[in-house]
Amino acid sequence: MAVLSSTVLGATSASAETEPAKPSGMHCRVVLDRVQPGEEASRVTSRTCSTDRAELGINAKTLLMTWYEHSNYNGWSTYVEGDWGPCDRVGYKILDTGNTWRNMISSFKVWNSCDNVHAYQETNLKGTNMWYHGNRSYVGDTMNDKIRSIWIQSS
Repeated sequence: MAVLSSTVLGATSASAETEPAKPSGMHCRVVLDRVQPGEEASRVTSRTCSTDRAELGINAKTLLMTWYEHSNYNGWSTYVEGDWGPCDRVGYKILDTGNTWRNMISSFKVWNSCDNVHAYQETNLKGTNMWYHGNRSYVGDTMNDKIRSIWIQSS
């Protein structure tokens, strides 16, 4: 299977402009930089998608979060990894989940101390929002297929 890849260097958020297309049965990997002093969000250092999960090199960095298209951790998935290790109180801020995942997240799992999840219906961590602690097999009717930005951090 072919791996689709793009790299965004110097981006201030998860930019949808360079995101690879996502055919059916797709799994993706997003790698984030830590929020740097003077910046408001994590930089996306790479995005890769493939129909073969094994080609993505999941866990090459620190796994932070996995997004799922459907409830109960089913459907398409994206593995969000961090360049700077597990979550801390500052965490990682994703200002835009991107075109592929815009309004598609129904469940998620968290890893490596990223147990606090703040999900927002608008980009830039704005709009109607919900706070979650730990894994969510269903994000609830208020946020289902409406999540556009996310802040994950340790408790």
